[in-house]
Amino acid sequence: MLIANIKNNVNYGGDKLVKLERSLVLVQTIMNSQRFADAVLGFAQFHFTVKPCWKLWRRAYEAPHHTNEQVLAKILAGKEARGGDALMNLLVRLLPGSGGNVVGETTNGVIGTYEGDFNSRTDERLAAHLAHEFTHTIGFKHTSGTCDDKRDCFSVPYAIGNLVELLLTGVMQEDKGCAYAANFKL
Repeated sequence: MLIANIKNNVNYGGDKLVKLERSLVLVQTIMNSQRFADAVLGFAQFHFTVKPCWKLWRRAYEAPHHTNEQVLAKILAGKEARGGDALMNLLVRLLPGSGGNVVGETTNGVIGTYEGDFNSRTDERLAAHLAHEFTHTIGFKHTSGTCDDKRDCFSVPYAIGNLVELLLTGVMQEDKGCAYAANFKL
């Protein structure tokens, strides 16, 4: 079983920590469900081509490809095994302010969430964000079609975050341009 645990917490306390923990219970419940497994296994196709847009480095490269089965296995394996369970071992930090068009970021394995975005999200939408960021901590990257299109809905982080949100709420608020809800076999 995948356990959504916090290994280290910076700046979360009181009601904010309670909300974070509620959202992690949702992540854990969904990711351990047969509905989640079926949806990941039945997803059309994850993308793995990374096209960085920095001035000095414009060459695309292929991130390691994974089958849908491998994506699911890597997620359910977490970051550490203990006594038959897999632990997410999340390092979390509440960042000041608002992220504008981003909710948060993962840097050096630490999942940062902007406080303004944290406060405005429901537990379910926060769970989707945490699922998205967790995929970064286990090695999945954003992919993009062009340098102007930085959000590829078929990259593992966006697809998994959207899937979690869809399973929890029945709708996808994130990335409304992702017209692939039908690709998830729910």
